[in-house]
Amino acid sequence: MHVWALSTTTTALTVHVVVNLDDLTIIETIKAEIKHRLEHLNIHHTTIEIETPSHQCESNECE
Repeated sequence: MHVWALSTTTTALTVHVVVNLDDLTIIETIKAEIKHRLEHLNIHHTTIEIETPSHQCESNECE
């Protein structure tokens, strides 16, 4: 996860979320819930990548 200030009033976030799901149709619901919760923290600019345990990001950028 990376969080940074775009300005004194705007914060951005990028995150990789690993979910253990058999039903991938719920992914949009998960992303919407994460965005909703972040908006309550005044984080409105987000990039959310959903991954499964077998396909999760392994680069240094994901730590």
